[in-house]
Amino acid sequence: SGSSTPPTYTSSGRPVHSNNCAWEAPPGFTGAGPNNLARSCGGDGHQPCAAEQSSVSSLGEASRAADGNRDNQWGGNSCTHTSASTDPWWKIDLGQVRTVSTVRIWNRGDCCQDRLDNFDIRIGNVPTSMTDNPVCATGVAAPLSHPYTIDVSCHGIGRYLFIAIPGSNKILTLCEVEVSGTCSICSPGTFSAASGLRECSQCVSGTYQSRQGSTFCNACPANSHSPVQSAASTACTCNAGWTGPNGGGTCTKCVAGKYK
Repeated sequence: SGSSTPPTYTSSGRPVHSNNCAWEAPPGFTGAGPNNLARSCGGDGHQPCAAEQSSVSSLGEASRAADGNRDNQWGGNSCTHTSASTDPWWKIDLGQVRTVSTVRIWNRGDCCQDRLDNFDIRIGNVPTSMTDNPVCATGVAAPLSHPYTIDVSCHGIGRYLFIAIPGSNKILTLCEVEVSGTCSICSPGTFSAASGLRECSQCVSGTYQSRQGSTFCNACPANSHSPVQSAASTACTCNAGWTGPNGGGTCTKCVAGKYK
């Protein structure tokens, strides 16, 4: 009734940006938590992310470190293993750019714990060259006693996370890697309408949002439209048969004898 406040839209669109937030495990919980970015890939956001490593020995595939199994005994078939080499590395593709805060690593528990000593962590957006990504932790001491785990403070932003051991004749073994992130801000053109969501959603066609961190999208003026994920009112244009200034102005019908 005369209000100038535009309607808001919360229709879900394609997920475009992570909103992973802190999660606390209940007592006795031993599985991977829902905030584990290493297992937040796939169409539903609950699949293990793709992992690679510099080499494979004894069937210790890279994927074992993101299989959700924290078993640190070699016989459990859940630990990686590279060949003895110079600067061996392990990499995980987080699927999109993530804001990382902590990396939890499970070392092997039945032997050889010192192999992991003095490891580095890098995170960035260069998949083909580990050293071209920023270091977020360096010279980290291996966990040498039960439960053979360590939480490493690793503040960085990027899609690719590397763990490496510098030096010659080194073997890299990881029994599980969990990556935690802080809550990320929805970018312009997207929104998050509720707390605890894993993803932000695109503004649907006919709406826009120019601010980041928004909980809604603004509607274009009547008789105009905009593309999906529009980040400014200037994206709103008058519909066919209507005319007026683009970018949020009033659209009026084409008069008789004219068309659009």
